[in-house]
Amino acid sequence: MLDAVLASEYNFLRFIRFIFTHDRYGIAQRLTDAVKMVEVYCQLHVQHSPLVSLTRIYVLFADYLQKVPTQELSVVNFLEELRADKGDKLVSEVASRLVDDWQRQVDSVVEAWTEDSVARRVGLISSAKSVILRFLNGDERYMETYENLCSIQKLQEKFNMYVITPQLESKEWRAATLKNFIVREERSLLEVVAFSGILRMSRDEASRLSIKLAIDSGNTLGTLTIVRDALRCVPDASPALAESCVHGCEFVLWRLQEAIGNGMEPMQEPEVVDQAVDSILILSRVLRILEPVAVHSLILQEAVTRMYGYTNIFIQLVNQCMLDDTTSESSSTKEPSKGEDAANPENHIYGVRRRVGVYQMRNEGPLFSRMEAISGIAAVAQSVIRSDKVDEESRFAMYAEQASKWLELLNFLSLSNQDLLEFQARIYASTLPCFTHAHNEELGRDCGLRASVKNVCLRVLQAHPCDLWTVCTLLSSLSSQTIEEVVLELRTVLSTRKSPQTTINFLRAVQFAAVLTQNFTHEKMLTDTFVKHLWAKRLGKIGISPNLTKKSISNAICDFAKHKLDPNVVVEYVDEFCGEHRLQDELLNYALELIQNNYRVFQTMGNVGLDVAMNTSDENELFLLPFFDITVDRIVHILKLINMDKIMVDLISYLRRDASSVAGGFRTIVRAACVLLRAYTEAQLKRANYDHVKICIDLDAVLYGRLLDLAHVDIPLDTFRRQEKSVVVRGLVAPGTRWTPQLAFLIASLIVDNEIADRSVVEMVLNRLQVAQQREMFVTLLKYCRQEKKLHRTKNLPMLWARAVDWSLGNIGWLLNRRYFCFQNQCLTLENVTEELRDKFENWFYFAASCPVEGGRAFDSIKNALRARNYIAAAHMISIVSSFTQKSPQLDYTMVNPEHELVFKWTKDAMKDIPMES
Repeated sequence: MLDAVLASEYNFLRFIRFIFTHDRYGIAQRLTDAVKMVEVYCQLHVQHSPLVSLTRIYVLFADYLQKVPTQELSVVNFLEELRADKGDKLVSEVASRLVDDWQRQVDSVVEAWTEDSVARRVGLISSAKSVILRFLNGDERYMETYENLCSIQKLQEKFNMYVITPQLESKEWRAATLKNFIVREERSLLEVVAFSGILRMSRDEASRLSIKLAIDSGNTLGTLTIVRDALRCVPDASPALAESCVHGCEFVLWRLQEAIGNGMEPMQEPEVVDQAVDSILILSRVLRILEPVAVHSLILQEAVTRMYGYTNIFIQLVNQCMLDDTTSESSSTKEPSKGEDAANPENHIYGVRRRVGVYQMRNEGPLFSRMEAISGIAAVAQSVIRSDKVDEESRFAMYAEQASKWLELLNFLSLSNQDLLEFQARIYASTLPCFTHAHNEELGRDCGLRASVKNVCLRVLQAHPCDLWTVCTLLSSLSSQTIEEVVLELRTVLSTRKSPQTTINFLRAVQFAAVLTQNFTHEKMLTDTFVKHLWAKRLGKIGISPNLTKKSISNAICDFAKHKLDPNVVVEYVDEFCGEHRLQDELLNYALELIQNNYRVFQTMGNVGLDVAMNTSDENELFLLPFFDITVDRIVHILKLINMDKIMVDLISYLRRDASSVAGGFRTIVRAACVLLRAYTEAQLKRANYDHVKICIDLDAVLYGRLLDLAHVDIPLDTFRRQEKSVVVRGLVAPGTRWTPQLAFLIASLIVDNEIADRSVVEMVLNRLQVAQQREMFVTLLKYCRQEKKLHRTKNLPMLWARAVDWSLGNIGWLLNRRYFCFQNQCLTLENVTEELRDKFENWFYFAASCPVEGGRAFDSIKNALRARNYIAAAHMISIVSSFTQKSPQLDYTMVNPEHELVFKWTKDAMKDIPMES
């Protein structure tokens, strides 16, 4: 019988299994008996190889333990004891053979799916996983087996699928299974990714398959959703996935043209258009995510950039269709007002596009043909897609059709007055293959941008403030020849406009165009025209014919002499139109013309330091009291020769009478008051119940009455004298008041005389005085602001202070650079006027330094004016006054020239301490 058992391996294995299943002995004893059987066989048959090795015995025993679990010993415990007894090498061999056997059993065919068979298979998988993790975790092959077993177990438990290892290792089977999983039910991308992970597929591979299936199904929104989620779920997308995502985006554009651009049923039009707009909005967001993913390939990056440019134009066109001109701006300003309580408006940061005057597409008005516009832009969607897989003959036919549709779209935008959008579309279209490989001449020279650029520039240049950035950008996109043509067309149209600001804007644009074309003809022509018009306006204010600039210089000199024009203005005119080389000759001609007209040349030339506006701006408002006038002297002398008391009552009555009823008006009344003050003593005036104080009070009222009359203010003088002056001022500055220079002078006088410290009123009056160039009262009111602490916070006070100083320095500074004027036998030299003018400069310097607040950048003009005249010390002092906190550099006294400097006492002392060079 023993010979029969040992005759074959099959019989011997059956015998060993019988020993393991015999329950008369313990489980450990059975293993010992089986091991002894193998040892006995080896001793009896030394010359023959044993039928079964000890490793095989241990594998059979472990398999038995897995099939018949006992409380005494488990598979893992058995292998642990074996490792402790025999070592790691034997355990690794036993575990590997054991896992291989179990894997073959898992992959074997199951004839009938019963609960026992399912449980048996799941048990084998669990045991194999445990053994691999415990004893074979360092082996890559068995860890791969572990992953396969995990997938097999999940597919069987969760999806009731019988899967074997060869199927998991087949890409075709995995792709077909995933496709069936997606098609059978509507799945989310997360479910697809999870199922693909069970199939041992990467997220990259699963995403590519999902995109392909979505494209095959013709679902554009689904394709975009899968592409977007795939790019978010896969942190490092492979080139294959990037290619699939780009292909999916191109599919969306292809379907867009088929759905809208090639015609559709009228009943479906609104729904289809809305869905197309939604798909483009989603596509624009997806392309922004796709752009960094496609950076590895220039071809893909070009495709993504091209599609993104198309979506940008599409969205801009849709926005133009959605514009509503009837919506008031109040609705747009309500939203920011909601957050005023939460955030201070001063903390808001606005971009360039929020600046006032920036020209944007919405300035061109809405597109009313919404369906036609969207249909037109959708008709060119396929021109954005790559066409490298199309054969050459079909490709050129397709290019011709796409170019034709683009031209139709551009013509539609031009007819709809969407010039900026047309400009953007033409620039974009010129980069597409349908125009770069063929039909480029159909766009025209410079891509046909000339008309759209001209129209946009025409609108922008007439706006104020003007968006010169946009104008220069548009012009720079044209060739030099086209730029000159556009400038000529703009000049023809804008020359009829009467707005000075439009002319200035056009001049600036032409200056930039001259830089591009290097042709300064137009710039010089415009500059000369602008200078002529500026001088015509300036001469017209003086009373000289504005057409004088069109005459010769000799005729102009004659007219200047007839009007007794300030020689300083003559110098500027000759220097502007004839050049400095003719200055001496023309000044001599001017002097001769003055002599021929019997003018006192030297008196005229002595007043050249006074500006024309300075002489005339305040002459109606300023009234010099004739207290020491020769006429008053004569009247006082005559009064002392007659009975003065009889005349005194008559003179007092003049102060109480209305100016309209007195011959000579206010001048007669003022002269009477001066005579009373000079001719009569206090004792004489008391006889008529009068005194010098009352005379001054009445004189003040009379002078204010004169100002009221000049300002055309309808307030009786008696009422004016009784009223509170602050109330009068508030009434004069009430909304709706028609401001005149005389009214501003009157209100300023009331503010200074009555010490009215109302900051809002003072700010208003200062601005009016500045505009009217009433400089003396302007400076007086500024000094009052310096006196009152409440007015130190007056708006733009440093700028107004600097303006007053600039006016004064400009009026007196020219004499310091003029050598001499010589007429007949007398000569007015620089030495005769230097000391006087230096005193004036010093007085205005102290005025600038007395500004009650920091001058800041507003004092830069004063500092520059002083430096231009080599007043180094004075300019240094102004820089200190302009900023109380900023550290100023140390003054280098060696640069101070006492002969040409406003030398103060402290500068003299400092220069004495400087050692003289030997």
